[in-house]
Amino acid sequence: MDQTSEELQKRLSEAIFERGEKQKELDSVLEFLQAIDDANLDQMSGSASSARSRIKKQKAKTVKEEKEEYERRRDEIEVSMAQMMRKIVELQEALGTQNVDSVAEGNN
Repeated sequence: MDQTSEELQKRLSEAIFERGEKQKELDSVLEFLQAIDDANLDQMSGSASSARSRIKKQKAKTVKEEKEEYERRRDEIEVSMAQMMRKIVELQEALGTQNVDSVAEGNN
């Protein structure tokens, strides 16, 4: 494997690793979203709001706001993962083209 192929292979490995890390992050966000079922949102939100007012604390995010933030984060991660997948495919194609070229050069 020539240096360019090695560099492409390294970039491909790094891209695949990064995508795996994003997948873990996405799984965590999805777990959180699944854990919060809509039937309990209002009850949880009301309890937290009442507790905050009893101890005179600053208003924190409601559970609904927290869920919406996680849903936005999920969307961002999914877009990022799609971009990573395009990069992986491009690198795989570049490696495939180089392998074909090197075989052709070897036949000359």
